[in-house]
Amino acid sequence: MEYRLIRSRRKTLTISIEDGGVTVRAPNRLSRRTVDVILKEKGPWVERCLAISRERKAARDAFSLTYGDSVSVLGRDVPIVPSDGWAARYDGDRISLPPGLTPRQIIAECVGIYKEVAKAAFTEKAALYARTLGVAPAALKVSDASKRWGSCSSKGVVSFSWMLAMADEDLADYVIVHELAHLKEMNHSARFWAEVDKVVEDRKRKSACLTALQARMESESWEA
Repeated sequence: MEYRLIRSRRKTLTISIEDGGVTVRAPNRLSRRTVDVILKEKGPWVERCLAISRERKAARDAFSLTYGDSVSVLGRDVPIVPSDGWAARYDGDRISLPPGLTPRQIIAECVGIYKEVAKAAFTEKAALYARTLGVAPAALKVSDASKRWGSCSSKGVVSFSWMLAMADEDLADYVIVHELAHLKEMNHSARFWAEVDKVVEDRKRKSACLTALQARMESESWEA
């Protein structure tokens, strides 16, 4: 099995699989032969993960957007149409883009639209829910995070991924409340969930919907 070996002063061996390749991170003291033996023992698991990774990579490589396609904005399907100008616009019903853009350029313009929508919508929603929860975030930011929908720092800075602008509004509301509740409880204790449940109903279903959306987005390539 081909793999990339990275040695360091770590104490344990880890195997990661990404974009159809295997990377092994191993302690300096561990021999190459021992690494090979461990990989052979983990062979069936590695092969299964490789197959999944290759399928996802193929799907990402095939992902593209063009005029006439539709994308989700706050849970609503809106079409991408060519405009008669050179500015990208979203009017609530459609995304209008300059004509003649390549698929990657269209994706980049859509990402810009999503960031604008996220900043406007989530700032307004966060202000509303902050008052409801009785908290005051130090700042609100839209991030490029692709592995998590939102975060709350120890300094009170609440961030939301621009990708959340694709989700249904009730799912976005759940994430916003979740992160704001961390301003009261910087953990996932029973007290934390009690704060969330004061505002959000059916959070387990919403969490499951977000997990499904995350899986779908992992099969798409939104890097501009």
